[in-house]
Amino acid sequence: MHFALTVPSIHDRACQAIHKMAMEPEWDIQFESNMYGFRPNRSTWDAISHVFLALCKSSSSQWIIEGDIKGYFDNVDHEKLLNKLAPEDRVFVRRILKAPIIDPEDGRIPTAKGTPQGGILSPLLANIALHGIETGLREAFRKKFGLPKYHTGFNIVTYADDFIITCKTKEQAEQFVPVIAEWLAENVGVELSLEKTRVTHIDDGFDFLGFNVRKYRGTLLIKPSKDSKLSVLRKVKAILNANKSATVSTIIRLLNPVIKGWSNYYSTQVSSRAFSYCDHKITGMLWHWAKRRHPKKNSQWVYQKYFARSGSKSWVFGQDKQTVVFMSDLRIIRHTKIQGKRSPYRPSDAEYFEDRRMKLTLKRLNDFQKKVVQKTNGRCALCGCTISAEHFRRWRINGGNDISFNQIISEQAERIDTHENVYVTHRWCYEQHSVSKNLA
Repeated sequence: MHFALTVPSIHDRACQAIHKMAMEPEWDIQFESNMYGFRPNRSTWDAISHVFLALCKSSSSQWIIEGDIKGYFDNVDHEKLLNKLAPEDRVFVRRILKAPIIDPEDGRIPTAKGTPQGGILSPLLANIALHGIETGLREAFRKKFGLPKYHTGFNIVTYADDFIITCKTKEQAEQFVPVIAEWLAENVGVELSLEKTRVTHIDDGFDFLGFNVRKYRGTLLIKPSKDSKLSVLRKVKAILNANKSATVSTIIRLLNPVIKGWSNYYSTQVSSRAFSYCDHKITGMLWHWAKRRHPKKNSQWVYQKYFARSGSKSWVFGQDKQTVVFMSDLRIIRHTKIQGKRSPYRPSDAEYFEDRRMKLTLKRLNDFQKKVVQKTNGRCALCGCTISAEHFRRWRINGGNDISFNQIISEQAERIDTHENVYVTHRWCYEQHSVSKNLA
């Protein structure tokens, strides 16, 4: 791994960004259907949705190869990568790949392999290097076992350097691991870690992209992995330990992004029980945090000072209407996997991606919010650019106070505001508009 790296200049980063904008449309159309990492409009949700589709049926393959590539980004073969590029791209990319490492002690160290860590173009180059893995391994699988072209039980899902492959039998899976290693060495110049690559039955389950995939009595369930749950709980505990004397508002400000981010990531799968478990543990941590601040006060006094009842929940931590969010309050909404051959750079797919963008934007909004967002077709009312749910700002255009779009919209608020006089904007557009209005 490269530990001593030069900081690229603004000029270098700008050049990489320009080349990425030129190369990505050409390559994204060529990439295989089940390659999901570092591609526009694709995410881990799409990858894990494909895993579900490949394994959910009773007739689906039961054995999984969990692939692990040794230091993929550090070991990509330069010549094999450059041979895949168009001649007009090779000169610039070669300069990026061959740029030496500057070490304070050893000086200039030549770069023989790997892609630059942190480079704007590096993720695209890594995908290009791995391009062809699905087609190549599928054909190798078919030839090795003498199977027909279709119905082989072979499925592959890749996300950057993580991938899984499904097989019908354990013998197929075990015999195919050396074939994978050979293909990666010949076509990418990287080594498959035979020690970390495992063959697993679906009833035993496996972890992929932070999810645990396993069948329970024939039913496939995808849940947050144990390591992921422990990771977020350790992070919450570290925040509380580092802020023993902080104010309640500070604790809420630090914890809510962590809790929301983790729960949002797992909100498309079977996560309700995991959310309740994490809520219970986090509430316990907050209770110990509060008790430690007042060792001479009794439990009832501590509870009344830091906790309150809200609806069916009696352990809501917060003050002055600011509270720590509960993961279990987040609805589980299934994610619709992107169609494999679609690309945002193909003009004929523009309508598909526009429709998909609107569906993803609206899926967690209530009826009033949906009407407001649909009025501008999911675009900012001030700049006209597309807007995602996390960047919404509610703007009351016909007088009144501007308030956050995500604040509670009660029945009374809906009687005051109608979707005709409320718009959504980007937060930064709203701030710029407010400054301009105040200056005027």
